Amino acid sequence: MTKQAVDARHVAGDTGFYAGAVGQDDPVAGGVNAGMFHYPDLYAGSVELHGGFQGLLAEGDHPLTGGIDAGIRLQTPSRLAPFVGVGAYVGSAPGEPDEGEESDVLLAGYPEAGVHFWVTPAVRISTTASYFFTTSEENRSYPLVGISLAYLPFDPPSEHVPAAECGDPIGIDPTAPDLDTALDACDPWPSEPWPDPAASSHPAASSHPPGTAADPPVLNTAYESLVLPERN
Repeated sequence: MTKQAVDARHVAGDTGFYAGAVGQDDPVAGGVNAGMFHYPDLYAGSVELHGGFQGLLAEGDHPLTGGIDAGIRLQTPSRLAPFVGVGAYVGSAPGEPDEGEESDVLLAGYPEAGVHFWVTPAVRISTTASYFFTTSEENRSYPLVGISLAYLPFDPPSEHVPAAECGDPIGIDPTAPDLDTALDACDPWPSEPWPDPAASSHPAASSHPPGTAADPPVLNTAYESLVLPERN
C-alpha cells in the first residue's frame, strides 16, 4: 500500500495532454499554454518531454506574444514529483500596421523548477517557476510562475492470475474424449507435458490424463505427487 501511494513509474512510455496558465508581476503579464507531454519508456518515468503553444499578454509596446514552447524535465518517478528542467520558446509579437511595423520574432531559453502531484494515476497538477532569457529589446529577462492540469490516458495492468502449484488438487472431466477438452473443463494444468508412451521408461506411462476412458487411472512419473479429486 505504501508503494502504491508513492510510485508513479506507470507513466513510462505514455503520452498525455496539459493546459495551464502563467503570469508575472513586473511587468504585469498573464498567459495560457497547452500541449502534449511524453515519458520515454527507457527512463522509467524519470524523464519528461513536453511541447505546445503559449500566448502571453503583457504591458509594453508589444503586449501580445504567441509561439511554441518545448522542453525536457528530470523528476522523481513518484506521485509527488519535484522536477528541474530547461526549455526554449520561439514566438512573435505583432507589429503596428498603421506605423509600418513588422512582427518581431522572439527567441527565449529558460531553466525551470517545480513539482508534479498525481491526484489519480491519470490526472496531474503541476506548479512551475521559470526564468526567461529573451532577445526582446524591451525586457531581456523575466520570471514566470504557472500552474497546469494534465491528463495521461494509459492502460491499467491486466489482472495477474497466479500459476497453479504442483501440489494443488487438479480436477479432470473423466468423460472428456481427449486431453485438451479435459483440461478446458478443470483448473490450470501444470506445465509438464505428458510423455510419449513409446519413449517413456515408466510401465504405466500414458499419453492421456489419468481417469479418461482411453487409459486406466494411473499416473506417470511427472504426476505421481499430484493430488487428484476422487471421481463419483
